[in-house]
Amino acid sequence: MTRRKALNLSAVKREDPDLVQAVYDFRPYWGWKAALHDAGIDYGDIRVEVLQSVECQICGKHLQALSNHLAVLHGITTVEYLDDYPDAELVSERLREQATGRLYTEPHPEFLQHWEPIYTREYVLDRINEYAQRDFWMDKETIGQIDCSLIAAARSYVDPDWDVCLRMINIDPAEYRGLMRDSDFTLKELRSWLDDRERKGLGCTHGVLTAERDEWRRPPRIFVWALRKFSNWRAALQAAGVDLAKPVFGGHRFLTKEDVLAEIRRLKRLDSDLSHTGVQLFPHGVQLTCAGDRFFGSWTAALDAAKIPKERQKRRVSYKTASDVIAAIESRIEYQFGISPETLNYGTRSDIPLWRKAFELFGNWRNAVEKVSDSHVHHREASQNPFSTKAKIIAEFKRRNKLGQQLSIRENSHSEADKQLYVMAIGYFGSWREAVSAAGFDPREYHEWNLNPPGKYKQEKEVIAAIRRRFRDKQPLNARGLTHGDHQDVPLLYTGRKLFGGWEQAVNAAGLDYNDVARKKQDYEAMKDRTYQTYTTRKEVTSEIQRRIQKQLPVTYRALAHGSHDIRDNPLLDAGKKLFSGDWDKALHAAGVDLKAIQPAWVRDRKKRNKAKSIE
Repeated sequence: MTRRKALNLSAVKREDPDLVQAVYDFRPYWGWKAALHDAGIDYGDIRVEVLQSVECQICGKHLQALSNHLAVLHGITTVEYLDDYPDAELVSERLREQATGRLYTEPHPEFLQHWEPIYTREYVLDRINEYAQRDFWMDKETIGQIDCSLIAAARSYVDPDWDVCLRMINIDPAEYRGLMRDSDFTLKELRSWLDDRERKGLGCTHGVLTAERDEWRRPPRIFVWALRKFSNWRAALQAAGVDLAKPVFGGHRFLTKEDVLAEIRRLKRLDSDLSHTGVQLFPHGVQLTCAGDRFFGSWTAALDAAKIPKERQKRRVSYKTASDVIAAIESRIEYQFGISPETLNYGTRSDIPLWRKAFELFGNWRNAVEKVSDSHVHHREASQNPFSTKAKIIAEFKRRNKLGQQLSIRENSHSEADKQLYVMAIGYFGSWREAVSAAGFDPREYHEWNLNPPGKYKQEKEVIAAIRRRFRDKQPLNARGLTHGDHQDVPLLYTGRKLFGGWEQAVNAAGLDYNDVARKKQDYEAMKDRTYQTYTTRKEVTSEIQRRIQKQLPVTYRALAHGSHDIRDNPLLDAGKKLFSGDWDKALHAAGVDLKAIQPAWVRDRKKRNKAKSIE
């Protein structure tokens, strides 16, 4: 029989529709594929027949498609035609095969290729039943992620309601929607499963198990059962009686100072990157850096306690070749760190040097990921950004400019879309400034300090008046004096540059000689013959601090580092920090200085904020 007649569904329906109807009326659900199997016929051996044309029910003419024929020859639409002939076809089976049959492999899964050349009502039901027999969760969302064309076919050939489709193959929608039944597993089986994973060194945290999928993209069924039965994963672990302190179940790996120091030294022996950013790219790096902050006050202090040299504490970026980039991406995928553009640029797992190097060597981030992984999931995650090309970035800049939006970073860093635009701009163009220039705009017009400061220095005469006032009050007129210290006035500096073409020109326009007010030149002349004193002991440092207090000379860090030439003393600062554990304030305390009496309020407030952050 397999050699004489075609046995694909559409062919059998033409020859013997009652036979097909009888198969699909059988309960429990049988289906054509199962019927052939029970008859000893392998589906791969049957003869397949698909028609090259479709017959017009009005005139009997055979064509590949009827839409144009109906409109030109009969003057009716396809809707009107189907009203008169509801079971008629509009397209030949050959064209349907090319569109949705054997020749079509995407977005269908590779593990379940088409066995029928075209979609029919019966084949849709058979395909749904096949997923149920393979123990898939039969909710619409899950099947849609695996075989999205099947959802569309079910809506067209069977019923728009997915639950109706499930009931037609004798499936209770509520029971097979991924909501596991309490009887599917037992607590003993859960504990045995967890013990087995622990022996194999596999993580058992909620994050690990949520991301763990089988070849059909399903998380472990016993994990889903436990979530349903115990409401949350921690409660399930407690019910199973496991030791929650173990790292495999989410417990902290570094519970003491010694644990932190031992891990730092181990990483040092492996010649690993010990910077804060570099360590967080290790599987348990976040736990390690958090423990370092908790036990030592900061990650830098933890490295100091482990006697890590300063040069080893800096970020060691080693992405020099394409192989370096590929290895880093493989590591991120292995550790499930996330490879979306935002993840690479924001958060604890960010790696901006990797992002930039991928663009430099591969053209963009998705190209680099495709070199590592063939997974469509990874490809989609790597391209989760609406600004995927240079043209789209430039078009977005022009659109925002047309709407009157300024193109400074400050004005484009509030929404999620702003972040997405920024990361792709620095990827393709290297910097935000270069991206703005590529869009045909002058970045200087949008620099935050070139924007009109509210209520200050809108005209040249206002800038000149402010310069002269500072000169009369003996306040600094050099650039650093305007941006740092107790007399800073950044809007004056940048508005002066904007209106006069440069700060030197602004000072000269105020009737002053820039060479007379620029501190660098003043200091050089005043200090070129100065003899510098050295301090080798703690006693020498504290004695010099006390002498300066008696002479009413400033002893604050800023004054000693950046003050005028007659009060500046960098050797004293360096010796104080070296001899008093790297902290100038400790040197002042040792000399009996009251910090509240000498430090401005804003300095004390900043120190309090920094201390509070380190405690957190």
